[in-house]
Amino acid sequence: MYKAGKFKRFGLSNFNADEVEEVIRVARENNFVIPSVYQGNYNVISRRTETELMPVLRKWNMAFYAYSPIAGGFLAKAPEQLLAGGKERWDPCGTYTAKMYNALYNKPCMLKALADFVRLSKDTGISQAELAYRWVAHNSQFRPELGDGIIIGARFGPQLEEAINGVKKGRLSAEVADRIDALLGRG
Repeated sequence: MYKAGKFKRFGLSNFNADEVEEVIRVARENNFVIPSVYQGNYNVISRRTETELMPVLRKWNMAFYAYSPIAGGFLAKAPEQLLAGGKERWDPCGTYTAKMYNALYNKPCMLKALADFVRLSKDTGISQAELAYRWVAHNSQFRPELGDGIIIGARFGPQLEEAINGVKKGRLSAEVADRIDALLGRG
């Protein structure tokens, strides 16, 4: 299909580093197209990608498309909103997606990180969403020059505008980036 021009890029999503290596091994052994892009969850509190996956992607020249840069909206909330039971995607008794987000983020260490993130937002005067988007775009291991991109899942026009305008503002200061690194003990 690739040789027939039916698609330009073959990509993977939500594979771990060993699985990416295995797909590439099989592709090379069978003269299949090798993946050139990877889509994965990446944000200020979901950073396992940095140590486990990113080295493999860089080794094989795969671009990285970061989805969930504001953790499904988690990074735009206050802990109190989640502790009160949440709504829609944060309702612990809600949809499959709501249950998944609660399992990922609604736990003590994440709520503490969120409280610290809210404090950082107040201290800097930068909205939580803007902090999250700018960090991914400019202060993380994200590299546009290698083809990396951010998948923005805005539900409303103003959210999309905030994301784009925030990214355009550039890097966060070293102090702000250090405080983000400290959220889950990385600093």
